[in-house]
Amino acid sequence: FDGVDIDYEYYYEDGQRGSSFAKGTQAQAFLKDVTIGLRQSLPTGSEVTHAPMDIDLVRGTGYYNVIKEVASSLDFVMPQYYNGVTQPSTEGLRGGPSFVSALDHFTTLVTDCFKGDPTKVVFGFSVPSDGNVYSSSRGQAVSVMRDLVTEYPCNGGAFFWVAASDPRGEWAEAVGSVVRATRGCSSQTASNPVTVSTPVPTPVPTPVPTPVPAAPLTTGGQLPSDSCARRVSAWGGCLSNPDCCEAGLSCYRQNQWWARCLRVCNYAPECVKISS
Repeated sequence: FDGVDIDYEYYYEDGQRGSSFAKGTQAQAFLKDVTIGLRQSLPTGSEVTHAPMDIDLVRGTGYYNVIKEVASSLDFVMPQYYNGVTQPSTEGLRGGPSFVSALDHFTTLVTDCFKGDPTKVVFGFSVPSDGNVYSSSRGQAVSVMRDLVTEYPCNGGAFFWVAASDPRGEWAEAVGSVVRATRGCSSQTASNPVTVSTPVPTPVPTPVPTPVPAAPLTTGGQLPSDSCARRVSAWGGCLSNPDCCEAGLSCYRQNQWWARCLRVCNYAPECVKISS
């Protein structure tokens, strides 16, 4: 393998989000120790990254302070710009009236944590899969990345969650066309600067969904099982279709924006079964 990504979510401060969590100091020490320890112990050339939720990378939070402290040990930080305080899918990179500007959030990380180096910050998207309103269509994500290139011609690129929701690679190819246009820019020397123009990707066709007749509600208020267009495998999103998990799985809500199909959920209190 070529590195380790640290995907730590939810609790790093005492009493966070109304919980009884009381090990904030220990959690933050763990995040620092594991990051620095990995950097010191992994082979040269290995990557160490963090992929926190955007809400956890707001200036002043415990996680933000950790990232700032261990920035020199990180290759990238990869904010999930689909988990709480930003919504570039509908409000664009620069934001709107209802959510924090993703551009402002990105810029704060660049200037305050990484000494002005935008190549250290990778823009995170969610691929539409389970009705999550924070997810970005191909067209929306392409627009956001084109705007990001305008602001930061040499940036860290993009990542998305989750590959299972893009089985034919169409989302990745569309967004990748923007990212590839600036690939390698961070390796250019001052004597050989790179000139980057805003890429114009191939227009992404808007799919026309096949109409699905409304299914009658059962006595319990749930859609009958045959209303599922497809069954969702383990770890797949199920927020909008909680009764469509594969056999042996149940749908567990882990926060207000995300639910997964699991055999068992042991992450209390982040486990609320919502399937019948």
